[in-house]
Amino acid sequence: MGLVVALPVAVALLVVVGLLVGIAAGLVAAVVVGGAVGVALATRVWRTAEAAILQAVNATPADDVEHARFFNLVEGLSLAAGVPRPRLMVVPTPAANALSVGRDARSTAVVATTGLLERLNRIELEGVLAHELCHLRSGDVVPATMAAAAVHTTWPGRLLARPLVRRAVDARRELVADLGAARLTRYPPGLSAALDRLGEAGTAVASAPAAVAHLWFAAPSPAGDDFHPRLEERAEALREL
Repeated sequence: MGLVVALPVAVALLVVVGLLVGIAAGLVAAVVVGGAVGVALATRVWRTAEAAILQAVNATPADDVEHARFFNLVEGLSLAAGVPRPRLMVVPTPAANALSVGRDARSTAVVATTGLLERLNRIELEGVLAHELCHLRSGDVVPATMAAAAVHTTWPGRLLARPLVRRAVDARRELVADLGAARLTRYPPGLSAALDRLGEAGTAVASAPAAVAHLWFAAPSPAGDDFHPRLEERAEALREL
């Protein structure tokens, strides 16, 4: 009689244990597969980040004759900042804006819109470009670039877009770079004048993906964003130096 009762119980226990072992094995397999996929995605993002972002904003190489002032200013500012000269790219749009990207000290680029290069005088343009070089010098461009590339090129990144970018980007990033640019050029009025000019010209880049909004010098959307203080606020901070 005891055997009759014990046998079903033993079978039930074996079934439960078997299920638990199966679940555990499944979880282990899921962790292993998930980790492998994560590493593969991270590696791809790291290797292609700069190129993916430049393609996303429709940037093409600057011409050293047509954009001679661009080359000349960045050459001098790179020496002053102590950073390797980045690749120079342009985006064909009347909006006045700029951005920098990079994944290490020697894989960097500074992008200027044609509107920025045409509308700003030499001193104003120097201030904006110094700002972008300060991002390269401080290294804050690396996590910002990786976050933008992850959001733009991977589905997990798109799902976690806002928290991912917020973790990667310091809320004071633009103000810190403004102050760095003022020290680098030793002429704060140049950048404050540029900020005023951008307010008049407009900074909205129609083709700019939302994933890379935080990389731009100023908000690339007419509605603004959470990553850029108002241009007037930034100009006023520089005037107080």
